[in-house]
Formats: sequence, structure tokens, C-alpha cells
Amino acid sequence: MSTLVFDSSPTDSPLYRCRLTTGRVIAIKQRLVSRYLSRGIPISTIRDAIAAAEAEAWLSGYPHLFLPELADEILEHLRQKRAAGAHHMELAEAA
Repeated sequence: MSTLVFDSSPTDSPLYRCRLTTGRVIAIKQRLVSRYLSRGIPISTIRDAIAAAEAEAWLSGYPHLFLPELADEILEHLRQKRAAGAHHMELAEAA
């Protein structure tokens, strides 16, 4: 009778993969904050956008892949919303 031996590596464990992914997400968030700050985006807007993007990205199962794109999309949406609000205010002041 033979015995099955599973040679599992610590890098195969779910905990290791979760920690690795979490580390990647943290590094990506830091790079996104730096990038957005260099564009003159207010830190409160950056934090809100990244938090929303991160929450959505984790639902995908691959947050480190989707976070940058989602954050860009959310910030673009906020920029368009702000621009539309400013345009609306200009029209109201002109009336």
C-alpha cells in the first residue's frame, strides 16, 4: 500500500497569496496617490476614489489588476461631475 505525500510549499498557501496580494494593493495605492497628487487632485478626492475603487477591485478576486483602472475611472467621473457642476454654477450666475 502506498502513501500519498503532498509536498506543499508555503507559497501555495491561501494565507501567503492573500498577504502577497494585499502587499501589491498597498504598493499600487501608494503609487496612485503620488500620481494623482502630482496632477493637483485634492487628497480627500484621491482617498475617496481609491477607497471606492479598492472595494470594487477586491470583488473581482484580482484587486491588484483592476485597482489602477477603476481608480482612474472613478477620478475621471468625479472630474466630469465637478466640471458639470461648475458649468451649471456659471449659467446660474449669468442668469
